[in-house]
Amino acid sequence: MPKSDFHKRSRSEWISKVDQITHSGDATLSWQHVDDIVSRLDPFMGSNKNHAHLPKGGGFDFLSVSHGREPGCIEFGIFTGTTVVVKPRRLVLERIASDPAESFLMLELDDLEPSGSNQKDRERSTLRRQEEAIEVGRGKYVGRAAYEDGYFVDDRGYERELPEDARPVLRLLNGQIMLVTKGSIWNGSSRTYSGLHDGMTTPQIRAVIQQIIDDLAAA
Repeated sequence: MPKSDFHKRSRSEWISKVDQITHSGDATLSWQHVDDIVSRLDPFMGSNKNHAHLPKGGGFDFLSVSHGREPGCIEFGIFTGTTVVVKPRRLVLERIASDPAESFLMLELDDLEPSGSNQKDRERSTLRRQEEAIEVGRGKYVGRAAYEDGYFVDDRGYERELPEDARPVLRLLNGQIMLVTKGSIWNGSSRTYSGLHDGMTTPQIRAVIQQIIDDLAAA
């Protein structure tokens, strides 16, 4: 499928999902309960169905969303097989009436403490505001080297084989995740992949997008 056709389809599908929540002009809606956040995000999940811009830059397609194993957390599946763990504070939907495909979701995150799975990396994780680890039990983490070694050292100093359900995890410790459609103004700019959204409020982002829409219409 040509890229332009793909973007047209992506934008159309995005509008449909936004309009299932609200289709009455410009709107700002928000949710704070974890159950509500998961249910509102779920329709937007899937390969090529969204692109999530991460707090420190870069991003992924979020394939799935579910309640997390850590208290108050939710989890996203991504194509690498890693699970992204975050603690949501609020989900905001900004619907832009003049071009609904440019509407966006902002997931504001509460703070997560580094797990301490690797004490040497704790300071680095805090500075990077994210932590890569291997989950070996519900909310129990060890360093990523365990995935290659096939074992980890438990709290008592004994070597243990990795359980069958051990999984790589990326824990985002704070910040904001912005979800947009592919083919959107925000996703089409290389500047936005630096984590630009993380230093802005949703009204500020909305104003930037609206100005671009207006400029394009006037050209």
